[in-house]
Amino acid sequence: MLQLEVPVATSIAAARRAHNAGLFVVLDPTPAASLPVDTYPLFDCLTPNATEAAAMVGSPSTARMPPSRRRGRWWTRAHAPRW
Repeated sequence: MLQLEVPVATSIAAARRAHNAGLFVVLDPTPAASLPVDTYPLFDCLTPNATEAAAMVGSPSTARMPPSRRRGRWWTRAHAPRW
């Protein structure tokens, strides 16, 4: 299990090494940070909250939006990473 409280490059290097060794790689993206899209396949499981998810896809956070506006927002983002 990795997190982003260390430099992002360090977490990515550790994820790459673990992935190449066939290990199950979990990323808790805390604190929120933008990741290169080509690194997402290294992670088997991501555990972001709304703010972290927004940072990961380069979108404004919906954490302060009313629930009626948040519904379905992540599935309609054209620039969201595809893996």
